[in-house]
Amino acid sequence: MIICVAVNSFSQNKQVLYNFAELPQTLLLNPGSETNYKFHIGFPLLSGLSTKLGISNFVISDLFLDDNRSINDKVSEVLKNVSTKDYIESNIQIEVLNAGFKLNNKNYFSFGFYEELNGIIYAPKDLITLYTEGNSAYLNKSFSLSQISYKVDVLGVLHFGLTRKVSNKLTYGGRFKIYSSALNIESFNNSGTFTTVNGSNTIYTQYLDNINIESRTSGLYKDDEFVESFKSYLDNTFFGSNLGVGFDIGFTYHLSDQIEFTGSIIDLGFINHKKEVSTLSMKVDYVFEGFTFEYDPLNPSDYGCLLYTSDAA
Repeated sequence: MIICVAVNSFSQNKQVLYNFAELPQTLLLNPGSETNYKFHIGFPLLSGLSTKLGISNFVISDLFLDDNRSINDKVSEVLKNVSTKDYIESNIQIEVLNAGFKLNNKNYFSFGFYEELNGIIYAPKDLITLYTEGNSAYLNKSFSLSQISYKVDVLGVLHFGLTRKVSNKLTYGGRFKIYSSALNIESFNNSGTFTTVNGSNTIYTQYLDNINIESRTSGLYKDDEFVESFKSYLDNTFFGSNLGVGFDIGFTYHLSDQIEFTGSIIDLGFINHKKEVSTLSMKVDYVFEGFTFEYDPLNPSDYGCLLYTSDAA
C-alpha cells in the first residue's frame, strides 16, 4: 500500500533541521525533540539565520536548458503553464537569542527571540495573461480578478519552551510564544471581472463588472502617513502595537532501537491587529470605450478627443 500510494506534503519551513537532536534549533520545529546536552547558547544573529524562496510548478532549468529555443519562447511556455494554484513563497528568519539549560534529569527549559518575514502570493493566471498578451486576442473573455491573493507578515517572536523526558522511549514538550506584528499586508476573497468586446463608438469596449477588491494592512500607515522608517518596523517586532499568542507541541517516541516516530504542531495561535490598521478597497462597475481622436485635415490645428464612458458606480 505504501508503494502504491504517494502523498506530497510540506510540514515545516526549515526541513533540513528537523529531528537533528544534536542541534538545539530543532527544538523550534519540535519542542519534543530529545535534548542530550546540559545547556546551549546561540550566537546572536548568526546561529539561526535562514532564508527560503519557493516557486511551485517551475524550475530554473525551464529557462536555461540548452535546447535551441529562444528565451522568449521559454518564458511564454512557463507563463502558459502557470495555474491559480501556483504560488511564490518566501521565508526569512533571524535568530536574535536562543538559549536553554537542563533543569534536572527530566526537564529542559529553553527560551529565545527571533524575527521573521513570511510572504506568499498566488499566481493570478488571468492577469498574467492579460499583461503579457493583451486583450485584443481574448475578446469576450472575462478575466477574473478574484485570483488576486497574497499575504506578507513581519513579526518578532518571544518564546519559552519546556521539554520533558518521560522515559527512554518517550519525550514530549511544548512552547509558548508571544507574537509582535510589525507589518501585515493581505488581500483575498476578491471578486470581479474585466471583459473586452467589439465597440460601437470605438474599436473596443471594456467592462469592469462587480469589482470588489480589498487590501488590509497593519503597521503600514500611522496617522494616515506611510511608515518609511526601517527602525519603526524593527521596534514594533518587540512588544509593539499588535500582539498575539501561540504555542507549539511535539513528541518523540522510540518504537525500537532502529525506529523512531516524531511529530509536532507549530505556531498554533493568532495575532490581534487593532492599531495602525487600514483597509484599501475598490468597488466599482464601469464601462470604458476609450478615446477617439478627431480633427479637420484641412485645418490640422483644430483637433480634439472624445472620451466614451458610462457612469461609474
